[in-house]
Amino acid sequence: MPAVDLDNLEVEELESAPDTLPGEIDEPFDPRRIEVVTKGMTVDLLLKRFRQDELTLQPDFQRSAVWNRSAQSRLIESMLVRLPLPLFYFDASDDDNWLTVDGLQRLTAIKEFVIDKVYVLQNLEFLSDFEGMSFDELPRAFQRRIEETELQVSLIQAGTPDGLKFNLFKRINTGGMPLSPQEIRHALNQGPATKLLEELATSDAFLQATTGGVAPLRMGDRELALRFLAFYRVGAKGYSTKDLDLFLHNEMQDLNQTDPGEFVSLREHFYESMSLAHDVLGRHAFRKVFSVDQESRSPINKALFDAWSVGFARLTKKQRATARQRSTEVFQGYVDLLANDLEFLSAVSQGTGQPAKVALRLNRVQEFLVRVVK
Repeated sequence: MPAVDLDNLEVEELESAPDTLPGEIDEPFDPRRIEVVTKGMTVDLLLKRFRQDELTLQPDFQRSAVWNRSAQSRLIESMLVRLPLPLFYFDASDDDNWLTVDGLQRLTAIKEFVIDKVYVLQNLEFLSDFEGMSFDELPRAFQRRIEETELQVSLIQAGTPDGLKFNLFKRINTGGMPLSPQEIRHALNQGPATKLLEELATSDAFLQATTGGVAPLRMGDRELALRFLAFYRVGAKGYSTKDLDLFLHNEMQDLNQTDPGEFVSLREHFYESMSLAHDVLGRHAFRKVFSVDQESRSPINKALFDAWSVGFARLTKKQRATARQRSTEVFQGYVDLLANDLEFLSAVSQGTGQPAKVALRLNRVQEFLVRVVK
């Protein structure tokens, strides 16, 4: 298998395979356990939190679509002409560091204009006299108008359970460019887990196995690494919920409490799995393929990734060597599962978060690999 040129990888999107079936819902809310307080707050109070590092925007999401300077300027203009702004949501469970749930772009526009002073007003609709002005160049009366703008903010309180908080993030964060589930998990679970996922997702082993086929901008690459860690640790029997997103959230929480010594073993198994996938599945690794001579390539499929990455990781060193020797047979089996096993194909295509489908695909791959390498 030729080496992959890591400097010239073509980044693609992940295959869109829903984890839930139409009509299924996430875990229901218990309204008695949700603590959210809504109140008025001036822009100046939020700016003070920014200056004291008590309000986090999560800029490391590196999202591909952010407001341009014209859009930011129009938000500032709205404040100057006293138009009301939509509701802001914050996770205020840690009063010393609020986390932005909804309103990221608006807050960024305000912070970059008033505090960072990185842009001037442009393409204004009403206040053309202020065109090209920075915050410091505005008349003091209009600076004060920005600072004293009254905002409506909803604060998720400390008593809200983490699982409910995750689902609140998903449901609240729907406007503009909503956070992906993995971005939400990243925001709520800062610590050793986020660092480990970044390390795995940027490793040469992962990039070679996926041929760079996972766009990192929405943290899809880190979600794949997390899916491996979660299912490798708990197996098919340890997964019993229909809410795969919440399961992965809980696994990130657990990883943050895990002995760092276990990370050494997890890294080793992940890298070995990625290396074997690259060697025996080649350019079709973790992608749907229906004949051994198929030229076209499908996007990376998340369900195929968790099934095969975990299956490869469970092999012994001797078994991995055998799999490499029998790479043609392994690849043929990979194709056959997709082309001839309708249950397996369904398990990686629809409702992929259902426990029965998770168990089916993990077990089918494991059973096949055991037969090949024995």
